[in-house]
Amino acid sequence: MDTRAKLKTAIVEWQESALPFVHIRNRPIQMDLPHIHDIIGVRRCGKTYFMYQLISDLLMHGVPKSSVLYLNLDDDRLQPIQGDELSQLIDTFRELYASSDDQKLYFFLDEIQNFPLWEKWLKGIYDKRKNIKFVISGSNASLLSEEISSRLTGRHITTRMFPFSFFEFLKYKNISFDLKTIAYSDKKIEIKRIFNEYLVRGGFPEVIIYPAGDHITLLQSYFDDIIYRDIVSRHGVRNPKIFKELALFCVSNIAKPHTYNLPFADLIR
Repeated sequence: MDTRAKLKTAIVEWQESALPFVHIRNRPIQMDLPHIHDIIGVRRCGKTYFMYQLISDLLMHGVPKSSVLYLNLDDDRLQPIQGDELSQLIDTFRELYASSDDQKLYFFLDEIQNFPLWEKWLKGIYDKRKNIKFVISGSNASLLSEEISSRLTGRHITTRMFPFSFFEFLKYKNISFDLKTIAYSDKKIEIKRIFNEYLVRGGFPEVIIYPAGDHITLLQSYFDDIIYRDIVSRHGVRNPKIFKELALFCVSNIAKPHTYNLPFADLIR
């Protein structure tokens, strides 16, 4: 299947699908600004669903869905990657959903790090076509804020996503309270109980949404992905076992000073 056919399959399926239910995250983004918005954060913290939230807001404010595209660039339908998918994306989209050159389009590109030189393509489109709004995200450490700043100098605004805060955790559970009176309210017992749950389970969305699941196994898989895929492979750590032990020690001794005798240079190539 050629590139245009693969893109058309993914685009049409997006247009015909319904948006999933999202839990509103309080991360305001000014979509009327021309800048590229990059959403960065740890794996599985809710970046993709935040994109769905932004799309839902656009649709609620009258933007037609035919002017919006969400595309996961890790989609199996786009495999194998030919390398020309991004260069053909806009023309392919307009071929399917005709629009004038001055009509504003909104492109949400997830897992964008899968494409080499994606930043050059984005900069070129940003500089030439002011009527296309880009929101990008990815789960790879290549989308660190410092690197995006150097790659998209002056063209981007960063939104940092985190797992649910305790306030968001309470909001998800539909528990309201008043900070001025909570110390004297019967609700404080319930909130303490929920806080203990939050300390044990954490704030990753999947852990919260599926409370009956094995949260320890799930969190362990997140930890391993971060260690091995985002740090070890990216920085060429020579001894992953020692590095993981160091990481476990650090997270087990938060706010305590600690020293590691093996020079850090010995961990990397």
